[in-house]
Amino acid sequence: MISPENKFEKMIKEPDAFKCNECGHAMEYKGAEIYQCTNCDNQYLTEYGQIRKYLEENGACSMMELANGTGIKLRKIQEYISDGQLSIAPGIGRNFPS
Repeated sequence: MISPENKFEKMIKEPDAFKCNECGHAMEYKGAEIYQCTNCDNQYLTEYGQIRKYLEENGACSMMELANGTGIKLRKIQEYISDGQLSIAPGIGRNFPS
């Protein structure tokens, strides 16, 4: 369960996770960083969700490939690594979800 403080912070950073950008109805968290509209089934993936989906579909890759494939800034990917949400496989410079 997300705390009220974290929910407020997430609403500021990722408003599309709470209000559908297609029809304006509420979004519901479905797990794995995926939110789905309660009305039209439109889905929204957080940045981390986009990274997870990319890695699941394409396998291990370099940080640059991940940034290019997802459109997420390299700096943000490096933050996920620093925070321990992604890890780099030893010797090959590849990313895996933690």
